[in-house]
Amino acid sequence: MRLEDLYENFGTASPEAQALYIASYRLLRAKDMEKPAKSFRKKPSSSTPAKPKLTEKEKAVAKLLGIKQKDIIALRESIDDDTDDTVLLDDDYDEE
Repeated sequence: MRLEDLYENFGTASPEAQALYIASYRLLRAKDMEKPAKSFRKKPSSSTPAKPKLTEKEKAVAKLLGIKQKDIIALRESIDDDTDDTVLLDDDYDEE
């Protein structure tokens, strides 16, 4: 069944049929308007990701360099995008 077959074409309907349609629509809208409006409360989103935490070393580096924590987080995310195994500040750093 096609969408155009569900309803009669309003433009080609007789004036009596158009008036009947408009009257029934107005009745339906009047009934809808009698109902009290519901106020919807926005539910707290449980899908918001938790803010990533910085290690103590990362906090110290951010303070030392005078950059914000969000910059460290952005740097960590950019590194994670490039390689998944990289750690921003590796504790097992061996000097040669």
